[in-house]
Formats: sequence, structure tokens, C-alpha cells
Amino acid sequence: MSNVKKRVATRNLGPVYRNQVIGGLTVPRFRIPVHEAKLSQDAISKAFKAAKPSEIIKDFLYLSGASTAANGDLLARNKITHIINISPCRNFFESKIPLLQKYPHWKPPKYLRLYVRDVPGENIEKFFNASVSNRFLYEANRERGRVLVYCWAGVSRSASLILAYLMNQYEYTYNNAFNYLKRRRSIIEPNWGFCLQLSRYELDLTRALGVPIDGTSGTKRKYNEIECVDMKVDVGSVVEEGEGNAFDWGTKGIFDPSTYRYNKMRKLI
Repeated sequence: MSNVKKRVATRNLGPVYRNQVIGGLTVPRFRIPVHEAKLSQDAISKAFKAAKPSEIIKDFLYLSGASTAANGDLLARNKITHIINISPCRNFFESKIPLLQKYPHWKPPKYLRLYVRDVPGENIEKFFNASVSNRFLYEANRERGRVLVYCWAGVSRSASLILAYLMNQYEYTYNNAFNYLKRRRSIIEPNWGFCLQLSRYELDLTRALGVPIDGTSGTKRKYNEIECVDMKVDVGSVVEEGEGNAFDWGTKGIFDPSTYRYNKMRKLI
């Protein structure tokens, strides 16, 4: 392959940028992977034999891969009303679809689209600290909805978002949240970079809740094992909201673990 062709091929593997309308505001630089169409089609082709989503919190929170999220029958049968898509695939069921004839009482779900690559150096923590995913889950719970969180395989990215939610909502340590989620979906395995960020999130939660931290605590030790480089990220550049779903995301980057915590929590299974 010539140098020119190599440069073109490499360039086409990266994300492209376009404006998105979020809550009535035009937000620039939302990242869309160029290979989204191909991966979406791959997920659709596997949807007919996809496994049902893993139930993490009874009648509320589910976790899966992209092929399950592309299976409308599974979504309808599980009464999914909200979806967090952190995969490289498109939102499969944003508009009215033929399934409504088969399931007349099921409406197309509300989507929150996040773009994060499954690599250790990617910053997924920005969604924890800005209360992006937690707020979406809070809104879904308030509406008595059911949420599916999915990435490509339902192993790393989506699991990380749910771990952060369990830590914030139920005041779990990272280890306790991981053990609980592992029992509900045995294949979860966030990459080491995400694990490090979740450990740092545990430290942030502990500080925010006023729990004393000594130098030998598990949280402090995990946080200090690897040197971290703080990454400044514009949350608006990596968030896409489904059509017709207006949320006021508030001040970006403000960390408040209690802002989106329910008075009446769903019981864990």
C-alpha cells in the first residue's frame, strides 16, 4: 500500500465531527465514528440470535451488548423505555418502528448517546463527575422507566457506567460494586484504565460524603498505584441526546454525588 493510501486509511478509522442539537442548543464537535454504519449493520445481523439483556436492578436497569440493543423484540418484551448507548453503533430505535404493531403499548425509547473508545487511555470518568449518566438514570427512575445500558460487547464501557452508578447510588465501594455486577453479568471486565478511573471516582465519593481517608485505605492505595494524567474534556462534545428528549444538563463538570440520588431506591437483586 502506498504512503498516500496508508494515510487515507488511517484517517478514515478515526472519528469525524459534526454539530448536534442538545436540549435546543447547538453543540459543536460531537464525535461520530466513521465505521458506525458497518458496526451497526454487524450488530443488526446478529440481533436475531442475541441473548436477553442482563438484569442488574430488578425491573429497572439492564446491561447488554449492541446485538441485543438491535433486537426490538427483546427491548419490547423487557419494556425498555430508556437507553444509554456508549457503543460505536447508532441508536437503533429512535423513531416509530414496525414493532409498534406487534407491541402497541411499547413506545420507542429515549436515548442518551455517549462516545468513548474502549482503550485504557480514554477518559470515561468525565461522565461520572458531570453526572451525565447518573442524571439520565435518575430521570428514568423518576418516570418509573426501565433502562438498558449497552456498548459493543457489554463488557467494559457499559459496565463502567453501571459500576459508577452503583457506587454513587448505593454508596458501594468499587470492589463491592464490581462483585455485585459480576454476579449479575459474569463477563464484565472493564479495561485497566477504566478500573483506575473508577477507583479515583470512589475516592471522590468518599471525600464528598465526608468519610475519613487514611493513607492505608484500599481506595487511597489503588489510586496511588499508577500515576494519572488529568484530562480536561468538554462534556458537550461527546454527548448526544435522542430526538425529542430535552434535558437541562446544568453546569458541566460540577461534582455532587448526592444530586441525583433517589429518596426511594430500587432494591438490588
